[in-house]
Amino acid sequence: MSSGNAIQDFLAGAFAPVPAVLATNPIEVCKTRLQIQGQSGVQVAYRGSFHALTSIVENEGIFALQKGIVPAIFFQMFFNGARLGSYDSLKESYSARFGSVPAVAHSAIGAFSGALGFFCGSPFHLIKVRMQAHSLHPNSRSSYNYTGCWDALTTIYRQTGVSGFFVGVRAGMTKVAIGSSFQLPSYDYAKSYLLSTPFFSSRAPILTHFGASLAAGFVATAAMNPIDVVSTRLCNQPTSVDANGRVVPALYKNSIDCFIKTVQTEGVASLYRGFIAHYLRVCPYVIITFLTWEKLKNVHPTHTHQHK
Repeated sequence: MSSGNAIQDFLAGAFAPVPAVLATNPIEVCKTRLQIQGQSGVQVAYRGSFHALTSIVENEGIFALQKGIVPAIFFQMFFNGARLGSYDSLKESYSARFGSVPAVAHSAIGAFSGALGFFCGSPFHLIKVRMQAHSLHPNSRSSYNYTGCWDALTTIYRQTGVSGFFVGVRAGMTKVAIGSSFQLPSYDYAKSYLLSTPFFSSRAPILTHFGASLAAGFVATAAMNPIDVVSTRLCNQPTSVDANGRVVPALYKNSIDCFIKTVQTEGVASLYRGFIAHYLRVCPYVIITFLTWEKLKNVHPTHTHQHK
């Protein structure tokens, strides 16, 4: 693959999710609030996705539904620029060397691309979660109150240094690696299957991409939600710096500790807190992102990828 196509892949991946972020951020705010509530025995603030939506508007105003939108956009641009850009490139490289790409390789490439993408965007993901988690509700578990993305960047760096930007990065990389190992291959396979049917093969490609996106969104949500709960809680928990300059978390030592404590105190079902909000966010996000991605990948007439 040429460097020009690699750059185009990155840019296509970076800009594809921007419309999706703008459309789905309100649901992301609700999902984040639902996932962090119930910790340490604190009474829950929201009874479900719809109650969270209406409560946030009632108590904080309609603009609160777009909390964290700036870091959310930056996160998605770095995350999907690296994730979607590297996914096609790695598939092409594998195919050129070994021939057809089997299911295991599809999943492995998806997992690697996802983990790489999350690492690139991790600082903005951390800020996004903390800004979205901040609530005026008395039962809120939010730990931070930044005035904006720049305030968050400077505050985190001043208080905890560069390492403070990567709190929860392992859980996030694990979550996205698992999600991408299911989502990206399932999108490819669903698209291939739909194109093999008479109905979709004779229709506009956008219908095929839409159907494949629906399938990929559901598969990814089911796989990621437990780890997403852990990742969200790790990012939102308060931290301090010890005498040696190390970042010390207040509630959970690591992903496993968070997982165990969550199950022990709140039950296994707590790992699927915010599932409906998660799917309502992921489904339109995946549809918009993949439809935009398919269009952007084919803007340049000399692009080597083959897409229907």
